[in-house]
Amino acid sequence: MKHRIEAGVIVEHEGRILMVRHCKPGAYDFWAAQGGGAIGDEPLADAAR
Repeated sequence: MKHRIEAGVIVEHEGRILMVRHCKPGAYDFWAAQGGGAIGDEPLADAAR
């Protein structure tokens, strides 16, 4: 099984939280925090950015 390391962040501004919607009609529809997958030995802070 291939593994992927991810980094995420919670962005809060004036009492609101930034979220990203992932939607594919008929398959999935969900909200998640911002983030990204690390490539090679990329620092997690860079992956999150």
